[in-house]
Amino acid sequence: VANSDHSTFHLSNIKLGKRTMDLLAPAIKVNAFKTLRFDNNRSGRAGALLMMDFIEHNPELETLFFLSNLIERNDDVERLCHLIRHHPFLQRLVIRNCGGKDPSHLLFPIITASNRYRLEC
Repeated sequence: VANSDHSTFHLSNIKLGKRTMDLLAPAIKVNAFKTLRFDNNRSGRAGALLMMDFIEHNPELETLFFLSNLIERNDDVERLCHLIRHHPFLQRLVIRNCGGKDPSHLLFPIITASNRYRLEC
């Protein structure tokens, strides 16, 4: 759901298959949003990849909420960290409870090595 001024994209409490994610990806890539809220989704790796593509292709992004989404693979965690660290305008991160094995704990040393972000855990 995008708000009326197109500054926030919020994807919450849904389960989308890979085919639906593939259809959604082009729309996300061509729209500039300042805030991404990705909360409590059960879309597995396809959802994590969609969110990372959104970060990579949205240079105006300033705030990322990533709450209760499973990140299953360490290489995906590493890619997410890379995208966050190299994003030109991202300043505020809210990252909590990223899944069962919760490799999200790997995010914090990598991200917090910089004082650039307002990190909320």
